[in-house]
Amino acid sequence: MNLLNINAMILALECGAYSKNVAVEWADDLIRASDEPDERLFDVSTSKDVYAAISSLSKFGEYPDRAAVAKKAFQIFSISLENKAVTFESIAEKIYHMAFAGDIPSEEAEGEMISYWDSLDIANDGIYGDPQEIKKELLSFIKTYGS
Repeated sequence: MNLLNINAMILALECGAYSKNVAVEWADDLIRASDEPDERLFDVSTSKDVYAAISSLSKFGEYPDRAAVAKKAFQIFSISLENKAVTFESIAEKIYHMAFAGDIPSEEAEGEMISYWDSLDIANDGIYGDPQEIKKELLSFIKTYGS
């Protein structure tokens, strides 16, 4: 099992970039492919909601390289934003919290991770800035640090 992908999936589930169904399908595929599937997969497969899926995935443990997890999560965020599966506001909030938790793809990214949530909120309220421009910058930022 790929612990890096599992940890990135948790971050994606937390902000809505992935739905519970993605985690369930992932677990179901692994269960079907194995003669003796890991019992933890059944917990993910039968999750009633996204919170149960996150809790079940957390039982697999933490990947030691948090920067790699953040980078992988950024890749998921980018795809989800482009597919309109998640809002920019949700991603901006998530990367804000990731920065404070130490889940950053690189040291250079940390400062910007903190700024997008407030910038987008202020722009959406019509106080300062263009929301579309900030969203474009956020997507570019995520793509840059997710690659």
